[in-house]
Amino acid sequence: MKILYIYGGSRDINIESSKGESIFSYCLNNGKILGNSVSNLNDANLLNSIATNMSLSYSNYIFSLNKEFLDNRIIHNKDLSLYFLSELSIKRSEIFSTYGNICNSILIKRLVSESNFDQIKIVDISESLHQCLMSILHHTSIKSLKIRRNKIFYTQLKFTLGSLLFFSKAVSLTCYKFLSKSEKNTFYHSRKIKDICLTRYPLHLDDELKEEKYGHFANNKMFLVHLLTDGFHQNISVRKMIKAFSFFKQNNRVLILDSFIKFSDIFKSFTIFFSLARVFFKLSRKKYYFDSIEISKNVQEELIFSYFRIPRILMWEESVKRFLNCHQIDNFFYYLHEYSLGRFFTYVFRKYSKETKLIGFQHGPSSKRKLLYMAGNNELTTTETSALKSFPVPDMVYAEDLLSKQIYDDAGYKDVKVMKEVYRLSYLKKIIRIKSEKLIYLIAPGLHDGEFMLRNLEMFIKKNNRIKFFLKPHPRANNNYLDKYKSFLNIEIYKNPIYQILPQVSKVFATYSSVATEARMIGIPVEIIELPGKINESPLIDREFEEHYINNR
Repeated sequence: MKILYIYGGSRDINIESSKGESIFSYCLNNGKILGNSVSNLNDANLLNSIATNMSLSYSNYIFSLNKEFLDNRIIHNKDLSLYFLSELSIKRSEIFSTYGNICNSILIKRLVSESNFDQIKIVDISESLHQCLMSILHHTSIKSLKIRRNKIFYTQLKFTLGSLLFFSKAVSLTCYKFLSKSEKNTFYHSRKIKDICLTRYPLHLDDELKEEKYGHFANNKMFLVHLLTDGFHQNISVRKMIKAFSFFKQNNRVLILDSFIKFSDIFKSFTIFFSLARVFFKLSRKKYYFDSIEISKNVQEELIFSYFRIPRILMWEESVKRFLNCHQIDNFFYYLHEYSLGRFFTYVFRKYSKETKLIGFQHGPSSKRKLLYMAGNNELTTTETSALKSFPVPDMVYAEDLLSKQIYDDAGYKDVKVMKEVYRLSYLKKIIRIKSEKLIYLIAPGLHDGEFMLRNLEMFIKKNNRIKFFLKPHPRANNNYLDKYKSFLNIEIYKNPIYQILPQVSKVFATYSSVATEARMIGIPVEIIELPGKINESPLIDREFEEHYINNR
């Protein structure tokens, strides 16, 4: 008897097979199915291949959902379909599991078709993935155990409280601006500006006006600083915002977008928040199928997130208009133009400052499986100013490498140029490699896979107790898992900047972290950790990246 376990738990479980039984497993989390006769069927190469090959058809399907937004009049200013500011359109595959669930379902279906399993047991997986699997696994004997229900009510409550906090911060900021009677960054100080770079303080811009993404490219250019943003891209306290106002007051290179906000903008955003509730609820109740795979619950999660983000973004429309009414901008540089917040700036500048040249910056590594860089056929436009049936792109895009340029070109961006140097990585030129007598390995998790990654390296770390492992946690990740590894004497949590440790490192372990790409660029061996059931978005597994980037720089 052949039994397939599809397991999504975080703990190992032992399965003792009876006589004549053969146990197979497909794992989707930290946990493994253990036993003398267990054969694991995970195939990272095949999963990544499916993800690469399906990316365009998936992008086309997601773009087709714009029709739902248009049919339900989810439109802003009669010329912007809010689909283009939604998480659906952005395809945040590193946050939402929709595409990963689809690709895993396709792979599992292939395994089931190729093997004559007598029974399939689905254990400890999300309700969203379970829906995908049950829609395509037409097997006579399937048992589902411990399905994790989507916590929709909890998610909505959390985001509702988050939105109330966001709007309260906006009110506090506006009150401060009104009471302080500060003349800095108001529309009374108008000027013509040749070049200005959009950034966030303190996330990417420091007190010395050094910007980590633009690097020395921004030398002598002005900055448009966005403090509050949408509460997701940056979450900053009122105290820090007030401190920033005071700090930049006498700096002629800095304008603060938040200084243009008024109470009426907050009220308008608040009304949008309530007006969208009914239509987004209606969309979230519909059925959605991609290639016969039901993804309704996956789409519901993305719609809920979109509903709470979009009103926060639209709150800044009047602020940007006031900024543009008093400042004539020749060139506007911005990264995250592929994201919802960046698209918002594209839309507003296209509408209210048509003479400004929009220049998008690639903000980090791309790959053929990182879907936010991609778009459906005709989803992006280079000619239309309206954003109903397609979305306008920047006038020019600076890509970091030839593979990224190809991805941008294929998506429909125009005038894509490869940077002469990747400004955010200029620090790599200063690194001088040091030969160390002791082996030093660096572990560089991504934003969401730290615990997942360490669990997979745990036995290797224990066996190699003479090797020093430095673990560099992602600064914005939930790093509570680190407590479990305090007893490992050969692991040290590294808190200093990454450039200080790279000179000594003998090897780097990573999943999709950009640290792996940077290490590879200066000749450090990199081992990519393939996590079970996870699509790997690192460009290091793209052949074209190795050929075009590493070998030509």
